[in-house]
This record gives sequence, C-alpha cells and structure tokens, in this order.
Amino acid sequence: MVGQEINDVKISTALKITSLISGLALAVLAIYKFSALGIFNARDFFLTIYYIIFGILLALSEMPCKVLMSCVSFLGFYIGKALFCLFLGTIVFDTGNAFFLVLAIVFWVEGIMYFSLACGCKKNIVNKEEEGGEGEKGEKGGAKAEKADKKEENGFKSVDLNSPAAENGAAV
Repeated sequence: MVGQEINDVKISTALKITSLISGLALAVLAIYKFSALGIFNARDFFLTIYYIIFGILLALSEMPCKVLMSCVSFLGFYIGKALFCLFLGTIVFDTGNAFFLVLAIVFWVEGIMYFSLACGCKKNIVNKEEEGGEGEKGEKGGAKAEKADKKEENGFKSVDLNSPAAENGAAV
C-alpha cells in the first residue's frame, strides 16, 4: 500500500514537470508562429491565441498560485487536468507540423496518465496545498478544516444543528 502511494507521488511529480514543460513549449511555439508570420487565416490566428493562453495556463497550474487555481479549479484535480490535456492534444494536433504533432502526442499521453492517477489514487488532488496542510488528523488539515470551510462559506455562517445551542433553540 505504501509502495503504491510512493509510485503515485513519483508519477505525479513527473507529470507536473512534463505539464510545465509542455505548457511552456506550446506557448513558445505559438509565439514563434506569430513572429514567423505563419498565420494565413482567421482560424490560425485564433488557434494561436488559444495556444498561448492555454499553454501559459497549463504551466502556471503547476505552480502554487491560489488566485489562478480559484479561477480554474478543475485543474486542481487529476480528472480535470486529464480532460484539459486531452483537449489541448486535440486542438494542437496538426500533421503538417512535426513540432505540434509531437506536442499533441505528449498532451495525449499526459491526459491518459492523469486519468490513471484519477482512477488509482485515493486523493484526487493534484497539488498538496489544496489538501489542507498536515493531513487528516492534523490541526490545519482534514475534517476540521472542511467543517470550518463549510460553516463560513461565502461569508455566511451556517448553523450547526448538532450543537447544544441549536438543540436548546438558542439563536446563533
């Protein structure tokens, strides 16, 4: 059991590095396509813009950036990252350009690997910062942090119906 978790961590780390490099490679190839005047129609123009945005987004999702992850929270989960990589592989696929073809294959492999992690891991979270800190029984993480988050969600405090004050009918 422990050996499986160690393998998952190694695979996850390798995928993070691969995602960072492939995201940057996509953005750099797209910028090069702009600078080399390789855009001949509106479709190429918009695809190149998407390549830059999505490449930077994928690279930044591997770094600890809470603001970004709050906007695109699906990238914080293996299944979300898998679907995003498969999507990137499909829009990058181009048989006329070897660089984009290789990058598409890399994205597809990343997507398949993230799917395997999503199916095989107990924790389906990509970044440890999102897990809550010290673990299930620690002061910062786990169930206690989840209850605190749920109680003050969106700035409103909810009433815990199991508390002694709620049983006596006292206002909270």
